Amino acid sequence: MTDDESLDARTSKEKRSVVEEVNMDTIAPDITLIQELLSAQVPLNRVIKLFQGRVEEREVNTIAKRLVYAAPKEESESTNQDGIKTNNLSILGMSILERSQSVTQDSEFIRNHTENLSKDAPDEFLDPLFQTIMRDPVVLSSGHIVDKSTVLDNEGKLKFRTCPWTREPLREQVYPLLEKVNKLKEFKLQRVKAMVDTASRLLDDMDKPDCYQNLNDFYMLQSSAAIFLEEIGTGTYKKTELMLAELNLAAWEKSAANSIPTDLVPEYQIKSTAGFVAKLFVRIFQALPPPVLVQDGGGIVEHNNNTTQLEQHT
Repeated sequence: MTDDESLDARTSKEKRSVVEEVNMDTIAPDITLIQELLSAQVPLNRVIKLFQGRVEEREVNTIAKRLVYAAPKEESESTNQDGIKTNNLSILGMSILERSQSVTQDSEFIRNHTENLSKDAPDEFLDPLFQTIMRDPVVLSSGHIVDKSTVLDNEGKLKFRTCPWTREPLREQVYPLLEKVNKLKEFKLQRVKAMVDTASRLLDDMDKPDCYQNLNDFYMLQSSAAIFLEEIGTGTYKKTELMLAELNLAAWEKSAANSIPTDLVPEYQIKSTAGFVAKLFVRIFQALPPPVLVQDGGGIVEHNNNTTQLEQHT
């Protein structure tokens, strides 16, 4: 390279550096606004359109992923280190998953997104003492809402007799909140659907290089979804239960077919292959429609279609 060519290259590099600095100064306010809009639950695709021509879509997606990475340090925190509500991160994570074809290969994103789906919820659904998702919200005589298991022991007696917030003596009675229970069930059902969608995506991509690293997250999603379904009421949403069982079975088959290292499969999944598969078939069978009673000659007999339908899953 001649001296002139070297000078031209150096000058060109300096110009690019200046342009990049100018661009960063220009878009810095946009980046802050993008973060604020995403944290306010403005849909990702809408934010991308708002900044079209100013900030590249790739940069907006990077900002969104960075927010998901910033998971709370402690389970009791309801905001991440940027002050973003973690429930918003669950919604944002689903948007990123829908838009990106390669995001399942980002193990850090998948790990944080999985944890957000499993543990995070709006404040109204969190027990104020344990900061965990409530199962059976009740109101104390002081007017504060907690989960029933927080305030009552197995015999139905108060665990503490003074309100932690008002310091006033508590009455023995706690009062159910049916409207909040119904809202909580609806939230959990929506979250289960998001878990199933995420787990299905992880399963589809498990044949790609290194995607088997997400296997533990897959099983965490399955376990959390099963717990939520149990809390909602087993048998209430049979189609979802069936999908969950089929995903579990498919993951087991794919793990065996791809010779995925057993140390990547949670211990509770490999203790007993026979028992594990049997449990899946029980769940599938329970999720199938009930037997149909048909007329046969002079009497009514049971015609069970479940056997035929169950065979379709083998």
